[in-house]
Amino acid sequence: MKKKELLAALPDQMPDDNTAKTIKTTEGKALMILLPEHKATYNFKNVHGIIHFVWKNGYLTYYPEVGIWTRQAYRNIQSWFKKYGFGDNSKEEVSRLTGTECIDVEREIREYETNIDYKKWKKSQNRRAEKIAKEAEEAPALPKGFRDWCRKQIPTLKKRQRHLHGRKYVQMFQPCANGMYVERNFRIEFDVTKEETSYSLTEIIRAFSFVPIGKWEMWYYGVVRGKIGREQIWWDRKGGTQVNNCPNRMILYKKNLPELGLPEHVVKTLQSMNIPMDYGQLAVTADNYPEIERLIKNGLEQLTYDIVMYANGMNREENLKAIKKLSTQQRRRIAGVSGGIYEAETLLDHPETTDKTLDVLTSIKDTEKKTLIITAAEGLNLNHIVTLLEKTEAMKTDEIREYRDYLNMAKARGMNISDEIVYRNKKWRTYHAKYIEEKEADEDKEINRKYQNIINDYEENCREFQAAAGDYLFLVPRSASDIRNEGRLQHHCVGRAGYIEKMNKRESFIVFLRKTAEPEVPYYTIETDGTRIIQAYGAYDRKPDWDTVNKLLQKWIREVRKRKARLELKTAVG
Repeated sequence: MKKKELLAALPDQMPDDNTAKTIKTTEGKALMILLPEHKATYNFKNVHGIIHFVWKNGYLTYYPEVGIWTRQAYRNIQSWFKKYGFGDNSKEEVSRLTGTECIDVEREIREYETNIDYKKWKKSQNRRAEKIAKEAEEAPALPKGFRDWCRKQIPTLKKRQRHLHGRKYVQMFQPCANGMYVERNFRIEFDVTKEETSYSLTEIIRAFSFVPIGKWEMWYYGVVRGKIGREQIWWDRKGGTQVNNCPNRMILYKKNLPELGLPEHVVKTLQSMNIPMDYGQLAVTADNYPEIERLIKNGLEQLTYDIVMYANGMNREENLKAIKKLSTQQRRRIAGVSGGIYEAETLLDHPETTDKTLDVLTSIKDTEKKTLIITAAEGLNLNHIVTLLEKTEAMKTDEIREYRDYLNMAKARGMNISDEIVYRNKKWRTYHAKYIEEKEADEDKEINRKYQNIINDYEENCREFQAAAGDYLFLVPRSASDIRNEGRLQHHCVGRAGYIEKMNKRESFIVFLRKTAEPEVPYYTIETDGTRIIQAYGAYDRKPDWDTVNKLLQKWIREVRKRKARLELKTAVG
């Protein structure tokens, strides 16, 4: 729409009321909406009055006082419609544009413009889809026999196995006719039983680059499950496609590697590697560090994977520099157990490591657990540590943390943890519990000293809050440590200093609700100010049997208020 045509339709002066009027243009009918009472600020200047135009495929807003045009939708204009509204003539003018009966001018214009926006969005999405499809078509045809090769990657049932299902990912690199290269990722989904094998093959990623294997310049995600090649539909965002996260453990299709024009040592490296990984990363690493090929040929595939994929968080150069310190014998030992970077670091830091210990560490797939064992053994004999953890059945992550905490607590007490009596003690759990008990006792003494008023006010608090009600008891804490222990046992926040401090200052009070049959077992923890229940929670901030407990609490707090009134009266009378 030409702005000159719209300007030519402007009235000599703005009307007194909001007005809608149709005008003729070379592109057909347009609706001119005059809003004389609209107020806005533009470039720190107050602007009064606005004119909005809408036609079959667009809209514009004009600020006559400053001569500015904007592509502002009607819904974003803050006008005084409710105050002034539109007359019946305006409704008729709107109907002439929309071709439907107009009941509400504001709503009709908004819906009309929303439809314009949708059509524009749909058109842009179609153009985008056409562009993506055209670019994705640059990929060459799939190699002959590729589907059969993918089917052979499906595992077979082992002895006593009845059912097997899962996913595998395939990575392929190809040269394109336009001089670019494409990386293609496929997903194999399989379901295997004794009776039949079913599977689907989906091309999930198609990425183009200017080098045989390297940085992606443009990439697309497959939309339809079970489609590959020309049958697949592509999009440039993950949403609504077959991809949530890009795979990083893939099988490489190696038959067409010679077509890529890669250096010979890179091709040999890719052909030698047999464990799933991102082979694009391997090719880049092999190109920069030729010694990678030798590692794979020496049987150190897992070590190579860890270096390429930053398994321990260190960069490739640092890891390669570190493993150069390994002796030939140590490398053979790592290859013998299919070990990786963690096993290499272990042999460097703990040369005393036996094959049995190395086997145990390699069998642990949880890197956190493996790291915990190695850090716990810092400065100690790793073989002894692993043997002790196995014999004391402490190979779970939390148990290893507990053992490490035992060593730290022993060290804090001034003990020599390098002494085998300490770090090889089979009763380490008993001593750990003892150390914790002693530590908590010291903490209790300190917290009770700091919040002495809770101890001093105990008898007074009992008179106000302590009670027995059928199968339940309301108990008052004797000290700050009682409150802290309640929070620890109930796994909620009442043990924090804030609640203890408020009770110490008599701003609010903590009361324990227990069952008469189990007076030592926490049930509910109550906070009150003496007139109302502020909050009441059971373990983990839950509210078990809340209907029953709530009635009990309301009855109790009424009694507390009566007690408090009697005590205050007694004090006043003297």
